[in-house]
Amino acid sequence: MSQENSSKPKPYPEADSVSEEVDKVSETVSTAYAVRTDAKWRPPARTIAGLSADDEVWAFVKSNNLLPHLETSIRLVRESIIDVREIKLSYEPDPELSFFNAVVIYVKAVGTIEELFEQENRYVRAYIRSIPREHSQKLVMLLSVT
Repeated sequence: MSQENSSKPKPYPEADSVSEEVDKVSETVSTAYAVRTDAKWRPPARTIAGLSADDEVWAFVKSNNLLPHLETSIRLVRESIIDVREIKLSYEPDPELSFFNAVVIYVKAVGTIEELFEQENRYVRAYIRSIPREHSQKLVMLLSVT
């Protein structure tokens, strides 16, 4: 009879092994949490066409209805300049003439001077076709070589 019991496969192979942790329910775990009481709520960063826009840029763009035109300008930069390494937005007020205040699209790219000059010309031609004249002076692209 003992042979019959030993020849049957056991339904749970691990049932024979006895663990020392069978009766252990939980362990005390020490964790250290730091609670910041001085943290202030900050709204999420604003972006325009995937680029970070600080409060000055955002206010100028909204007050001059430039959002669709700025998005178009950024798209034209990405289409015209082949090897862009960095694009940043900045609000640049003119200290003397307020109608020359502008959002500047700073672009860093890689290439020879001749290549970048041709790519910038391609951007300018597309920009002139795409951006209405009354808004075109308020958006400026500056291209630099990295």
